Amino acid sequence: MADEQQAKRERTPWLQFTAIGLVALYAILFIVLNTHRAKVSFVFASAKISVIWVILLSLAVGFVLGVLVTRLHRRRKRRG
Repeated sequence: MADEQQAKRERTPWLQFTAIGLVALYAILFIVLNTHRAKVSFVFASAKISVIWVILLSLAVGFVLGVLVTRLHRRRKRRG
């Protein structure tokens, strides 16, 4: 039983790295294949930019919001 658990723990990082690698590969291919320009309406302005930049901007905004929400959740958890 202990050997099975040890084997599972040793496999888990490789599965995680493989999954992360596949998602990263998909994201890179998605960005590279969407190189055409599109009109994007921002709140106060609009511009015709490459879809790559829209994807990367959305990714950055989502990442920042995720970090902020995680920090807020941890702060609330510590207080109460």
